[in-house]
Amino acid sequence: MRFNSISISNLRAIERFEVDDLKDFIVIAGQNGSGKSSVFDGLRLLKSVYGGYQADEYMQWFGEFAINLQDKSALRRLFRDSSREIKIAAEVSFTEAERAFVLDNLDNLTDPIAWQMVTGQRSDHWSFSRMAIALQLQQYEEQVKAASASLKEAVRSQFTSRDQSLSLTILPSGEMYLNNSKPVEVAFQSYQPDHLGVIEYHSASRAYTRQDVGGIDLNVRNFQDQRRQQALYNWQAKYQNVKTELASSYLRQLISRQAGTGGSEDDLNATLAELFKTFFPDKSYGGVRPLENGGLEFPVKVGESAQHDIDDLSSGEKEILYGYLRLRNSTPANSVILLDEPELHLNPSLMQGYADFYHRHLGLARGNQLWLVTHSDALLRQAVGNSNYRVYHMVSASSAGPAVNQAAEVLLDDELDRAAIDLVGDLASYRPQAKIVILEGAEDDGFDVGVVRRLFPDAARRLNLVSGGSKRRVRDLHEILVKSSELNGAHNKFYAICDRDSDVRLTAEIENRVFTWDRYHIENYLLDSELILSVSTSLSSSAPFATVEEVDAALVKAAREVLGGLVVQVVQRGINSALIKTVSIGIDPASRTPAADFLNSVASSTNKFRAAADGLTYEEVNRRVTDAQAKFADALSDASWRTEFPGRDVLKRFVGASLVGVNYVAFRNLLLDKMAEQQIQPVGMKAVIERVLHE
Repeated sequence: MRFNSISISNLRAIERFEVDDLKDFIVIAGQNGSGKSSVFDGLRLLKSVYGGYQADEYMQWFGEFAINLQDKSALRRLFRDSSREIKIAAEVSFTEAERAFVLDNLDNLTDPIAWQMVTGQRSDHWSFSRMAIALQLQQYEEQVKAASASLKEAVRSQFTSRDQSLSLTILPSGEMYLNNSKPVEVAFQSYQPDHLGVIEYHSASRAYTRQDVGGIDLNVRNFQDQRRQQALYNWQAKYQNVKTELASSYLRQLISRQAGTGGSEDDLNATLAELFKTFFPDKSYGGVRPLENGGLEFPVKVGESAQHDIDDLSSGEKEILYGYLRLRNSTPANSVILLDEPELHLNPSLMQGYADFYHRHLGLARGNQLWLVTHSDALLRQAVGNSNYRVYHMVSASSAGPAVNQAAEVLLDDELDRAAIDLVGDLASYRPQAKIVILEGAEDDGFDVGVVRRLFPDAARRLNLVSGGSKRRVRDLHEILVKSSELNGAHNKFYAICDRDSDVRLTAEIENRVFTWDRYHIENYLLDSELILSVSTSLSSSAPFATVEEVDAALVKAAREVLGGLVVQVVQRGINSALIKTVSIGIDPASRTPAADFLNSVASSTNKFRAAADGLTYEEVNRRVTDAQAKFADALSDASWRTEFPGRDVLKRFVGASLVGVNYVAFRNLLLDKMAEQQIQPVGMKAVIERVLHE
């Protein structure tokens, strides 16, 4: 059994989610709140409404979310938009063996459903017993037989294909409607793990506690009953009795061997040996070992001689070992495994080989379909580009819009896709098909990216933001990517935003999708005296400033101290530009006398260079210096210095002179926190970001 396609709309954090052509291994990534776990919630509800391993199983789903079905206001919490219906639809495919089992055992499988249809008494296939209802059955026997016959006929007529369509619609008023699929109803309410695949859910809330072994139950039915009750719900108890389960499995294997039936213990031990070799190469686990006193031990060998109990593994090691053991022991073949955040407690290095190991031993080896919800960049990098996997990135419903599928498949069809993913760095935050915006700033600091994310969170969720280094590197990188994207037909994919510095270009200008902020540095947007006063006061009860005017004065003083360097920079840039633009070496490609023509070109550029240099007299250079000094002096007097001066340098000098003992980076980040808290969005920044979004 597996899902071929899924569509969910208007359920909790999901506005619209659609995936199809699903394979054995599906990975869903995305930011917190995008609705990843709601996909699993939708699948569990769909399964439980069609048929439960327990009577009224779907009631446990509502109970998990603390929803009283008698309270319509509580039910509204499920709806993203309470004025529209919830719709969950899927196509599920059964194996030929599963289909044959259902058709060959219809008498046994349909009786519990027929009894429930006739009497209204809640029942399930696992606990249904004709003996227990023998007296009542006499009263309803004819009606039950008729209902069962009708149900069997419906299953036979609808189960001509292994693929079945199912859908659930929940109206705002509370009514639920199902698409008629009797084969699915019969299969989903039948817990027959040796013959029918199951749907197994593993929540992100997993805890591994120490335990003593005791009260071992060798009754296989009791063991399966526990599994049945924990398959989709009661998941808190899944990992509380791992040692007991290992001991029970060990004893059952001994009994099987004595009975001459053998078992799969050797296969499990071989798989565990590979697990340790893959993830913990310095350790080994040989399985359960009997002790002379009649007890059992669970030793993990470290190196050549040392060993410790399995309970002494780290949280990350338990996550891998216990997690795999639970899945391996509880999940039969041809099943669907829903695993939420498998990277819990794991160092990224432990994730290496994780996806392939699970795919090989739980997917391919047992014919299971695995669904993983993850934030792990390491896991995603193993899956993206692998033809065995389907990797989807989910964006929040507010970012995607009502008509847009929140799930986009992450593909590596060409080198441009690979370059884009390498630029973004963290695959968990990569948004396929979204624009990539390269900003200034080192990758380890990424302050420019951080400013955009904090002040414009809605826009940031619709873009891939990348730190590209210096302005020159940002422009060069952007130019290369734009040329490559245009060759691949991916127009309007790459953008760049740089600090304006002392350039005279306006923010509204666009040069091949390269924008500039309307201020010298992005830090200029932090030069708000009220914010600075507020943050300074919060740092110390003896703050150096009492009023905004005092902050203004200290900032102007810091700005005046950088004026000299700013003048030198502006004049130097002007002189460089005047000289460099005179040099242009080039000749006609069809020239018959290239050597002579090159010499003429060199001579022409030399003459132009000399003429420009001769024009740079002392008087001319002094005029440029004086003009720049006057311009920036005027800026100091009319407050335009907050735009024209290098804000990063001004803020550093201000902190160093006025806030003794305060780290500049920490103070800068506190200013950004305060702006985000007050939802301040500078007009100049907003104009640029809007242009990028709508270009």
